[in-house]
Amino acid sequence: MLFRLLAQGAARQSALQCLLDRGQGVGGRGGLALFLHACLVGEHVSRSSEHIALGLLERGADASGSLPPHDPPLVLAVRLGWQRLVDALLARGVDPNVRDARGHGAILVAAGLGREQALRAL
Repeated sequence: MLFRLLAQGAARQSALQCLLDRGQGVGGRGGLALFLHACLVGEHVSRSSEHIALGLLERGADASGSLPPHDPPLVLAVRLGWQRLVDALLARGVDPNVRDARGHGAILVAAGLGREQALRAL
């Protein structure tokens, strides 16, 4: 059920938050990337959505894993413009040279989008 909610991104924010408040585990490969991808596609880029992503990460969500066709969490966080999440992922040791499905590195994505803070962090 958790992964179904994650796949809907912030559109199901209240249901997802309810599960998290009840102590639902968030382990499993690609869960964070699934949520971030859904937020990007659904254009849910608000700070409250970033807050949920940070909460997932704090509760043990996979910081670097993704399942095809989704890009790694770091690249998705850069695309979303969620600097606090970028910083949190890097602090957890995520490889700053990670590449998306097209072979673009997080630095290239940040430069292409004009994300100056992300470039400095990377």
